[in-house]
Amino acid sequence: MAIRLRGLSGLESLEKILHGYIVKIGYYLELVLPFVLVGVMGYYSFSITNGALIIMLSLYAIFILNSLIILLEPTIACAGFGLGLKYLKEKGYPVISIRGINEIERNLKRVRLLSIWIFLSVISSFLAFLVSVKYQIIPLVYIALGLVFMGFGLTILFKQPKEAVLEVAGGIMEYYTPIECPIYIDNMFRDTIQTLLDPLTLLKFDDWLYDLKESIKIREDIDEKTALERAVEKIFLMAMLRSEFPKLIDDKVFDSEISELVKEDRLKFILDHKYFGKKKLLRIMRRLEKNMSEVHRIICSLFLTLRDNLRYFKDSDLFIDIAVESDVLGIRNVRPLIFLFNNSDEYKDKPRPVRVIVMAPDFEPNRFVVDVKLDPKGEFKIVSDELPIYSKEGEDVVGTLSKILQVGDAVWVNLVPKKYGMKTISIIVMEKDRVVYAKTFNVNVRKNWWSLFRGVSGGGSLGVGAIVQVLYVLKYFLLG
Repeated sequence: MAIRLRGLSGLESLEKILHGYIVKIGYYLELVLPFVLVGVMGYYSFSITNGALIIMLSLYAIFILNSLIILLEPTIACAGFGLGLKYLKEKGYPVISIRGINEIERNLKRVRLLSIWIFLSVISSFLAFLVSVKYQIIPLVYIALGLVFMGFGLTILFKQPKEAVLEVAGGIMEYYTPIECPIYIDNMFRDTIQTLLDPLTLLKFDDWLYDLKESIKIREDIDEKTALERAVEKIFLMAMLRSEFPKLIDDKVFDSEISELVKEDRLKFILDHKYFGKKKLLRIMRRLEKNMSEVHRIICSLFLTLRDNLRYFKDSDLFIDIAVESDVLGIRNVRPLIFLFNNSDEYKDKPRPVRVIVMAPDFEPNRFVVDVKLDPKGEFKIVSDELPIYSKEGEDVVGTLSKILQVGDAVWVNLVPKKYGMKTISIIVMEKDRVVYAKTFNVNVRKNWWSLFRGVSGGGSLGVGAIVQVLYVLKYFLLG
């Protein structure tokens, strides 16, 4: 097991280096080189002179090496993923039975297969060019150029994640589409983050929770479960604010806030945790903003409310905030997020029952009803009339918001539009058979033209490359 772990660590390091090159240089070089090759041949009027030959061979050498690196990175990622699964099996995790593993494996193999075809198209082009030079078969030059444009088309279709695949909370999450969406959310970050993470990272999330539970300070007036929930919400909130406001919430502020939660002798361990350290948390927050924008919007809206409209929040008996995407690209899930905070002293020590109704005529489902018992308000109270964003002593936005996220509840609905165009989503909140909130939101479902262009241009380049080759072969054999 130790040997396998060292092997996995070596693959992770190598894949990270190759991935960094591909993201910064390799991918773009693969798109540019076909046009450079055509430009050089056009400059020499498609004649194989000594000058043209030296330049073309140099370009092909760069092209082949670059394509080989593009092939190696997903190959190493697949090998590392398989090795990681075997390691987890040996530790007793039934990884094959976890939902989503097969999807990740399929996507990794698909990208590897695509990289193989890219490499083969470049090698085939190079061989065709060498044969054309050796035997003076000019049509083979055109076939060689057609083959590189087939590689160009494949490269456009090649999906390269922004982070290295084998890194924890890295590129592997981009090969995973969340397959579960909680309808009822008790703790905003903990419940939604678990939906966002891929299965393997989720296993490590559980390990992190265990380490965090062993590291947090527990006050006498709260139990261990509540202390852990508050710590999780506070840590992820700080990571989000650090990502959103890097100048306002710097590393010093971040570390200081976390030190209020974690024992002094365990602080460095948590901040630099191998699975969910500070840097990895910031990476997860960036993915949260992109893939679950509703959660990001709700928290930003709450942040602004506490900062600029605190009186409204304090006076609200039942505070409600809703996030709905107004502009949706493609027929994909639209997920209205309804956040509810029980701010009533009447329900200080008991749950507060409310009903949430979502009506969406042009979506599936077109109607959704859920009864929710909001958490008791407890001892939550805001004394100040104005809150600073961050303060070493007393109330501030950061501390208050983390408590709100832990006490508040939310309903998250998954809707699928039936067709393109302007749609409406109506959300009603009822309490004791009366409407306490009602609002309609417009949603514009548009075609994703960029995705369509990418598919057409990639497929078109493949087609053009193939047609060029067929035409010149036919011309050579039929007309001589």
